[in-house]
Amino acid sequence: MSVRQSLVLSWASVCAMRTRATSSLIAVLGFAGVSAMLIVLLAGRQGLQAIYVLAGQDDVAIVTGGPAGNASYESGSVIVPQVAIEIERMPGIAHTAEGALISRELVEMAIRLPSPAPGRVGTTVTGRGVTPFAFEVRPRLRIVAGRRFGSGKYEAIVGRALANQYGIHIGSEVRARRATLEVVGLFENGGGVAEMEVWCDKAVMQTAFFGHASSPGSAPQPEQTSVLWVRLTGPGGLAELRHAIASSPLQMMRTFKVQVRSQREFLRAQSNGLVERAMKAAIAVGLVMGLGALFGAINTMYAAVAHRSREIATLRALGFESPPVAISVVSEALLLSLAGGLVGAALALLAIHDLDFTIYNNGAETNLAVQFLPTAGTALIALGYVLLLGMASSILPCLRALRCPIPVGLFAR
Repeated sequence: MSVRQSLVLSWASVCAMRTRATSSLIAVLGFAGVSAMLIVLLAGRQGLQAIYVLAGQDDVAIVTGGPAGNASYESGSVIVPQVAIEIERMPGIAHTAEGALISRELVEMAIRLPSPAPGRVGTTVTGRGVTPFAFEVRPRLRIVAGRRFGSGKYEAIVGRALANQYGIHIGSEVRARRATLEVVGLFENGGGVAEMEVWCDKAVMQTAFFGHASSPGSAPQPEQTSVLWVRLTGPGGLAELRHAIASSPLQMMRTFKVQVRSQREFLRAQSNGLVERAMKAAIAVGLVMGLGALFGAINTMYAAVAHRSREIATLRALGFESPPVAISVVSEALLLSLAGGLVGAALALLAIHDLDFTIYNNGAETNLAVQFLPTAGTALIALGYVLLLGMASSILPCLRALRCPIPVGLFAR
């Protein structure tokens, strides 16, 4: 096979594309659509992965429980005061001068945001009542505007993603069942799920949802706790804490099916296949759209071969080998797919730059604000896929060009 012949014929084929501008443009647009959609879906999947898989820490643990063993999400968990006190004495937990680094937290999917239109009900999001240790347990969390809520005050801070999604700002008011909370700060947490939550003082949250004692002489309301967030001592802290819980003589540990998992494990379980489903959706859409683009590209290449039939027959009559002729057809298809892939990638990156989307996760019973995270890897996957489609679209036209008898091709119109 002559390399020079291949280069000459490929260049001639590319130059002749101007005479087939309409059909070539249709093929480019088909490939661009496939590339753009793949990048959007894969970037969304990457954003979900960043929230649930990459955001978790191994030195932070989450303790959940409940009589029914329903501890897959925080709002469905119950930690009674006796269990919380017992866990605070266990090994594996980091300490400061103020005590064990444990945050007792109350989580309810019942915070009502202000309605964007008069007379309409606002969106319900997750509310989290926390103690001061919550900020010590989560070193990534920081206030980006305003300040923290005051202890015992009807104030709240709102996650950055939630604020951006629903137009919440400092001075806005959110409803926590019986109480109205004023937003005094905005926070971020490295893109994690907490950025779609409203935080306030735990005592205020409990009063808003469960109220005070029913009468002046009655017993006070017991402390309500959904989960415990724990800072571990190190790599072996989780194993120590698990062993202490399993061997605890306190019967309530078994009655409430108390279990502890690292934050990374808990978030992975919470995703409940969400990341995997996003990948399957990307594959399904890529196959369907790729099939459509493939048929369009095959038609384009058939038209190119038909337009060049006399040229190809003449070249073969002059002694040009079959492989250079085939390479010229493949080169044209690859160039069309590469152009389409690059155009689609550019359009997708422009469209999803700094863009979030909201999704509801049934496994965690919470709304998520997911940021598209396109990477070089997602762009390469999309480009590689459209190049593969371009290669596939040239196979049948190549066979037609090489199998067509020379006399038939010389007298073709």
